[in-house]
Amino acid sequence: MQPFEIPYKLLFIGYLSCFAMCITIIVTQRWHSNFSFGHAVAIQKVHYHPTPRVGGLAIMFGLIIATISVSHTDTFQLLVTMLLASLPAFLSGTFEDLSKRIGPLVRLWAAFASGIMGCWLTGYALTRVDIWGVDWLLQWLPLAVLFTAFAVAGVANAINMIDGLNGLAGGVILLAMAALSTIAYQAGDMTLVTICLLLGATVLGFLMLNFPFGKLFLGDGGAYLLGFMGAWLAVMLPMRNPSVSVWAPLLVFSYPILEVLFSIYRRLSRAHHSFHPDRLHLHSLIYARLFKSFTKGWSKPQQNSFASLLPLCFMVLASTLAVLFAHSTQVLMACLVLMAVLYTLFYTYIIRFRHFRRVTYTERSIQ
Repeated sequence: MQPFEIPYKLLFIGYLSCFAMCITIIVTQRWHSNFSFGHAVAIQKVHYHPTPRVGGLAIMFGLIIATISVSHTDTFQLLVTMLLASLPAFLSGTFEDLSKRIGPLVRLWAAFASGIMGCWLTGYALTRVDIWGVDWLLQWLPLAVLFTAFAVAGVANAINMIDGLNGLAGGVILLAMAALSTIAYQAGDMTLVTICLLLGATVLGFLMLNFPFGKLFLGDGGAYLLGFMGAWLAVMLPMRNPSVSVWAPLLVFSYPILEVLFSIYRRLSRAHHSFHPDRLHLHSLIYARLFKSFTKGWSKPQQNSFASLLPLCFMVLASTLAVLFAHSTQVLMACLVLMAVLYTLFYTYIIRFRHFRRVTYTERSIQ
């Protein structure tokens, strides 16, 4: 394993640039509130005060400034291609944040387009999943590209779906970057280590204003940007390092992926459209049925923020297992099944926790 020196200067640039832009957005919100504030009424809302939801602009700004600062290194080209590929997903989400007119299906297709661009610009695609027969099919490049774009769009949508509590989506990405950078370091891929650490440092700059006080939200632009960047790092890690199982990054992102799969099943079983919004996500139920009841003396922002710590425990467990068994596909598959079982059991427990008020699709969002 080659020696690696943590690029503290680069990480500080990403962190400080993002943090400074976050401050700027908050200080100037009275001039852009007509555009940057969220929907007045949304069934999945749990915050209580109008808040700018364009944190994605700050994260993109931080990543661009940090990328410019490494223009004379090997990391520069890969970062540039990743940022260029992220534009369809990021811009569609940002336009939704500002106009409230870009539907979820359009944003999903935009994330799919980002996946296609990622394959084209970086030259990477998922050509193996360590499943007999499927790997043979993925040797056909067009199928591999479509499969990769579908997977990346799914993860990007998953990060957007869990973005419902202060610090949750950002915390998921932060933990994912810690896990992926560790696996990349074990594999000797220092370029990916650097990019993972940079993305984590930039997200940390955003979290300083998002958690625990909720002064700024990611918005769809930020969620899709982070979702794409995280997913693309998850694609490149095993493709650049054959010793790493594809199932390791899949396990890292198992919590948001399970949330998407469970939500689709729940909505279809209730005869709802798969994009129908609701307040029955795991994080929504944790907030409404557990934290609001056990923390009655806390302020609303505190309840919102610290409720995110419980689902983040799933991320900690999944990330730890992924790092420990990054090279063993069979063990990783078993760990993924374990995470699915734990998610289902915990979700079922909260649903049946009848001591507190029932949460339904028709419940009004708190204003």
